[in-house]
This record gives sequence, C-alpha cells and structure tokens, in this order.
Amino acid sequence: SLPPPSPSPPSPPPAPAAPPAPPSPPPAPPLPPSPPPPPPLPPSPPPPPSPMPPPQTPCVAGQCIYTDTFAELEAALAGSTPTIRLAPGTYPVNTTLQIQRNVTIEAADGMRVVLDGQDARQVMSITAGMVQLSRLIITRGWCNIITGDGQHGTPVTLGTSGGLSIDSGTVELNFCDIHGNEAAYGGGGLHINS
Repeated sequence: SLPPPSPSPPSPPPAPAAPPAPPSPPPAPPLPPSPPPPPPLPPSPPPPPSPMPPPQTPCVAGQCIYTDTFAELEAALAGSTPTIRLAPGTYPVNTTLQIQRNVTIEAADGMRVVLDGQDARQVMSITAGMVQLSRLIITRGWCNIITGDGQHGTPVTLGTSGGLSIDSGTVELNFCDIHGNEAAYGGGGLHINS
C-alpha cells in the first residue's frame, strides 16, 4: 500500500496592509485681486508758441527796397539802400552773395525766405559792415575753394562754410535757420573767422 501523503506546509502569514496615503494638502488660498491700473497721465501742455518777430514798417523809398528775384537782390546789395526786403519764396543762389556794407536783409510779411545754394556754391559771405539778417533760411550751400599755392607770397586759403561765412563786421541773426550746408574744410553751415 502507498504511504500516507505528507502533510502540507503551513501557509505564510498574510502580508501587512499598506499604510494609508497621507492626506492631500489643503488647496492654495486664492490670489488677491490685481490692483487697478493707475489713472492716465494728464496730457502734456502744448509747447509755448515761437516768438513772433516785430511787425514791419512799410518800405520807404531810399530806405528800403523790395525784391522778388535773385538778380534784384544782387543789384540791391551792390547799391546803398540800408534795408532789403525779400518777397517770400525760394531764391536759387547763382553766385555767392557778397556783403561788404551796412545792410539789413529780411523776409517780407513775417514769412520766410529760402536762399538755396543748390549744392553748388557758398550762399553768403560777409567781410565788412553791420549786417542784420532776419527770417532767412540758408541751405544747400557748398564750399570747396582753394586760393594760392603757398609760394611766391601767395598763401593758401581754404574755403570754409557752405552756408554763411563771416570774416569781419558785426552780424545779427534774427529768426534764421542755417541747415543742410557743407564745406570741404570746416564750418559747413556757419564759419566765423576769429
């Protein structure tokens, strides 16, 4: 006969239960509401108006001459009338305006006058006199002049200032604009020989 079966080994003890999961953290508190935007800045005050030139007196024969072309301006400068009044507009400068006397050159009617060197020549040269320039725009002047060779008593002179060159005299500028000028040797817009 067969031997009796061996007794079954005892069952292992049950595994310990898993520890309970930690409780979930409390929800984050709500963010505070954003502060309201700052009030808009007040608008900037408008810039102060540009000072206006004083009103002009009427032209009086012998004291004032009214011109409206470059040729008339050149002729007036060659004369002796103390005040030259220019009609508003643009004057192409065909030759450098040479001033060697007491004179006032002004735009008429409180307007502006453009003296245009056309990127080809110096606009104005003052070598003597008490000169007053009013309400002029001096622009597009060009100067590239060399005189003399440095030998035999002829010194080299380099041209300066495509716009306005002041070598001597007393000059007053009122409500003038000098811009867009060039010179090969300095002082593109304005050169004062001190």
